[in-house]
Formats: sequence, C-alpha cells, structure tokens
Amino acid sequence: MKTKMLVLFVSLLFVASASAQEINTDQLPKYIVVATTNGGVLSNLDVDIRIKKSKYKIELQKLERMLKDDSDIKTYTDLLNRMDELGFEFLDAFENKIKAGILDDAKIRQNLIFRKIE
Repeated sequence: MKTKMLVLFVSLLFVASASAQEINTDQLPKYIVVATTNGGVLSNLDVDIRIKKSKYKIELQKLERMLKDDSDIKTYTDLLNRMDELGFEFLDAFENKIKAGILDDAKIRQNLIFRKIE
C-alpha cells in the first residue's frame, strides 16, 4: 500500500512539474540570444540566456531550464532543431572568449541569435 501511494505521489509531482514548465512562445521576445559552451566529449552543451533585467524573465527562465534539462540536446544541431520546433529560426552567431579559472584558460562561447517565426 505504501509503495502504491509513493508511486502515485511521485507521478502527480511529475505531471504537475511538467505542466508548470510549459513554455508560452507568445510570451517570449522576438529575438533571443542563446549563449552556449561545449561541455566536452561526455557532456551536453552548457546553455545560458541572459535574463536579469528582461521583461520576459519568467518565460526566458522556463526556456533556459528546458534547454538545460533536455537530454536530447547534445550538439549545436540538436539546439537548432529544438529552437525550430519552438517556432524560432536561426539568424546568426558570434563568439567570444571567456576566462575560465586561475590559469587564464580561455573558453570559446558561441552566441546563437534566434528570431521568432511569425
């Protein structure tokens, strides 16, 4: 009985969290810059969207969380296809170097620019 209750409780939590994370693309801005760093051979892309002072903060946080948690996004191709599924087209990309650590190692961060398809 306890096992059945636990399974039911976990199932309800999963359904509630999945529905709460749905992204309303109408509430997203027309342009989005997604910053990515390749995590290496064994890890997915590290995705970052600057949202600090955006009026679209809540939906951008949901989008960032979804892109980070999506285990199917392992490459830039996966990211491009996922954003296309959400109704965004790829426009351009630019890169910048960021310092990583004490030894002045530099990582390359790709910034991909997407535009909402209307």
